[in-house]
Amino acid sequence: MIMNPQVELWPPSWNPLDIAYFAGFFDGEGSVGIYYTHRIKGPSCRISLCNNDPRPLQKALELFGGKIRPRFRKFRADKSGISNNWEWYAWGKQAEKFLLAVLPHLLIKKNQAEIYLTATRFGLVKHGQRRTIRQTQILIEAAAKLRVAKREV
Repeated sequence: MIMNPQVELWPPSWNPLDIAYFAGFFDGEGSVGIYYTHRIKGPSCRISLCNNDPRPLQKALELFGGKIRPRFRKFRADKSGISNNWEWYAWGKQAEKFLLAVLPHLLIKKNQAEIYLTATRFGLVKHGQRRTIRQTQILIEAAAKLRVAKREV
């Protein structure tokens, strides 16, 4: 019996049109990042989507998990400092679940998603565990590759 490869990537309850929608949304408004953070004293991996309307971000939260937060900009045209900009972000297994689902449909950020997935497969540890020196090196090398990939877009 031949399995539908889409069923293996996401639960059958997910609508394939939602996945295609989020692939296009991520290609245009998404971000892939491996950043150094002082809080954990090492690389931190996450993906995000930003939009002025929180409704698609709420749908991403329902499907993939993660968190939503308001984003405030210091400088706006009217100098109010208030923004209706929202950010959905995910890390770890939630980010991996999202990227694996949208990866076949990505055009612009496909290379960035592949770099992220490869790095996090070897560089992430469970909460409370410490990374080995090799795992940290993998994430640092991937962060450098991501910077190059982002300039190519």
